[in-house]
Amino acid sequence: MRESDVYEALARMSSHPVTYGVLAGVARFAIGDKTAGWKAFITNIVVSMFVALGTMLYLLEEPYTDGKKAFYTIVASFLARDLLVALLSIGAQFSKDPMGFFARLREAFKGGSKS
Repeated sequence: MRESDVYEALARMSSHPVTYGVLAGVARFAIGDKTAGWKAFITNIVVSMFVALGTMLYLLEEPYTDGKKAFYTIVASFLARDLLVALLSIGAQFSKDPMGFFARLREAFKGGSKS
């Protein structure tokens, strides 16, 4: 294996969304609460990788440059845990009261309650 082949392989690996997810998960763990230990570490990495793959799949069809796609993927990966918690909360609210959920959503888009 030539040196140029090694550099090419490293370049391909470093631009893969899973790599972004792993690095974002490690960074999120590094600045977050470490009391949960290995469980939090693994959770951060898995969630970040999942969001990185989803973001990259969405961005494949969008007319952004490769640099912007990578940036958006990294940001989404770093915010992965917060994004998924928010989606779970929205899903829970919707499942409890679908009509009330849409009423609150409509009210929020109108500018909130005027009381």
